[in-house]
Amino acid sequence: MKNPLNSYQQSISFTISRLQSPQVTSAIVPLKPQEEKIITEWQQLLTQAQHINQMARELEAAILDLKEKASTINSHRRYLLPSGEQ
Repeated sequence: MKNPLNSYQQSISFTISRLQSPQVTSAIVPLKPQEEKIITEWQQLLTQAQHINQMARELEAAILDLKEKASTINSHRRYLLPSGEQ
């Protein structure tokens, strides 16, 4: 009859020897260098900031246009309405 402890120890030693083989360690892909990752993220940040600034300029122009139209309508209203209804 086989000793269960011996078979367990044999399977552990087999597993350990497989983990130590060069084939397993050579399968690890090198990580992307940190500097390249930072540069890429910085470029994405700058692109997003430029996009937000462009939207802010467009929003500012739209607000100024709205104020101009509201002012024009207000002055027309004053002209068209009798002086007591303003």
